[in-house]
Amino acid sequence: MIEVLSPSTEEMDRGLKKETYARHGVPEYWMALAEQEAIEVYRLDSAAGAYRLIATYRRGDRVATPLLPGLSIDVAQIFAA
Repeated sequence: MIEVLSPSTEEMDRGLKKETYARHGVPEYWMALAEQEAIEVYRLDSAAGAYRLIATYRRGDRVATPLLPGLSIDVAQIFAA
């Protein structure tokens, strides 16, 4: 699941939506923070029933996930104008 945060939706995305996805077992949740040009990657801790922040990626980084082998995304490309 990937959410693009904006000031008007950030509270809902970090709260209710994140809790709902965890409750339904979505294994990974990415938040794209446009103003910071960063991607936060959260992984579900099934024992706790909640997400843990795994990493924050910024320009110059590549985002990858073991859930999709071979996928590698250049953060700069996500936020390119």
